[in-house]
Amino acid sequence: MYIFDKKLYFVTQKKIIGPYMAGESPKEYTIPNGESSVASDIDSDGRIYFTANSGKIYLFDKGTMNSLGVQQVGGWDENSDLSIYNSNIYLLSKDKKQIYKHRKQSENMYTGKSLVITPETQTYPIVNMDIDGSVWLLASRDGGLITEKILTAPKYERRGIVMNSLGINTFTNTDPLVTKIYTDPAFQEIYVLADNRIWVFVPNSKRFSDVRSLTYIGQIDVPNIIITDLTVQQSGDIREVYF
Repeated sequence: MYIFDKKLYFVTQKKIIGPYMAGESPKEYTIPNGESSVASDIDSDGRIYFTANSGKIYLFDKGTMNSLGVQQVGGWDENSDLSIYNSNIYLLSKDKKQIYKHRKQSENMYTGKSLVITPETQTYPIVNMDIDGSVWLLASRDGGLITEKILTAPKYERRGIVMNSLGINTFTNTDPLVTKIYTDPAFQEIYVLADNRIWVFVPNSKRFSDVRSLTYIGQIDVPNIIITDLTVQQSGDIREVYF
């Protein structure tokens, strides 16, 4: 689920549905060639990118879907998650232990991959990722969830992020379908979907390169509802959370 310019879109396995607007019926766009979407993300211009079960990556923009090319032998790597930042594509590898970065080369064409994680150092699986200028990770280790952050400029640095004020609260579910992290340079918070709750954290700095801890400030619980996804809309100083 995504929201852009107050318009909601849904990406299902077979279709993109939207926009949802008051008084109008949403349109449905079928994913081409009988393929199914695997993972998706939206960029700052409202364009939706998604990976397909065929290994292709598509761009949905203004009602049209185009496949994206990559200057790499064998095409796109198999992946389990996708994030977009500054028109660059980040892919979580199929084994969930590497992130591939592809820079936009030209319209609908991307460079070959560079590795975000130092090779052969990731010993535990990455559950989910998001990008806000650096790479945020939710990872599964010792039966629970941990948060990490990777900066790639001006120099490579990977750091564990301490989650303060959790008290007796803890994450237990690491199912990647319903365990996700949400960040954005415009947000003042970090949102985590886990254990059928939306957890809200405030980073210790507004500069992404200075963040070293998160402070838990609350959570959203909805009785008798199973939360599978969320999206956040920024409007001035107000964040609206849709789920």
